Amino acid sequence: MTSLNINANVLWVLLGSTLVVGCGDPIDLDVHRFACETTVDCAAGFTCEADPLSLGMVCLPVGATPATCDDGRQNGLEAGTDCGSICSVPCASGTIICASAADCESGICRDQTCIPAGCNDDVKNGTESDVDCGGSCDPCGDGGTCGSNADCDSALCTGGFCDNDSCFDNIQNANESDVDCGGRCNEDCADFKMCAKGQDCESRVCHPDEFVCVPASCDDGVRNAGETDIDCGGPCEPCE
Repeated sequence: MTSLNINANVLWVLLGSTLVVGCGDPIDLDVHRFACETTVDCAAGFTCEADPLSLGMVCLPVGATPATCDDGRQNGLEAGTDCGSICSVPCASGTIICASAADCESGICRDQTCIPAGCNDDVKNGTESDVDCGGSCDPCGDGGTCGSNADCDSALCTGGFCDNDSCFDNIQNANESDVDCGGRCNEDCADFKMCAKGQDCESRVCHPDEFVCVPASCDDGVRNAGETDIDCGGPCEPCE
């Protein structure tokens, strides 16, 4: 991180292990410039010009082009090449010399380095729809910010927030297999209602081609309808 301390007419610029002292002394254009008020403050061959990426008015070589956010170099007060600081583009992970979280795409600057986004960094970043959930992370709980149903534990994103009331709204939504039943709902679907798997149905049998709940029987290979074991006991033949 760049440390700046302006005291009277002396500017100290510390970058890495290099320390330059003295107002008006020329330094590398790819690092930082010295502040000035008029050209009198600058060394011979330098002029006092406005530099949008540095300290306002700075000493630049006569005829030099001021730093910009699209010149392909790390200069001015940029944290990386054409990124960070006052540039509108944040820096990618691995960029060194970030000064704040705002310099980094991930929103995390640690030890002067932009850190990659993660699902447990307490920051909303990457593809997350809310802090550390949604997107490529685990789904968000009720009330979490979402962009799609996939961002939510409930599989229902309503008005930008995860909703958990879909099992009582008389609408087939979220991941219900039929209206207010199957999927994540506690209510199993009655016979002939739509299903995706046997667990969606009261009978625990979902037709593999028509995807409707099939009435329980004593030869469906499933323990259901009061049977004490698979296809025996209860309303079926006694179990051996």
